[in-house]
Amino acid sequence: MSQKDELIQRMKAKKAQMSADLENLKLKAHENKNEKEKELESKIEELSGDIKELSNNFSESVAERVNKWLQ
Repeated sequence: MSQKDELIQRMKAKKAQMSADLENLKLKAHENKNEKEKELESKIEELSGDIKELSNNFSESVAERVNKWLQ
């Protein structure tokens, strides 16, 4: 597996975990969105964009940003 493929898989796993966390928060707070929920939604959107960018443009700067984000 190439580094690019490995990073993409790690990002997708992180996105799936954050989506699951978001769903759990939604179950706990049906009516009001709390800050954690908004934060997770924002990170999921950012991660989706990063996955697309990484898939199309595997540069060292993108890889560095992704690795920092995944830590």
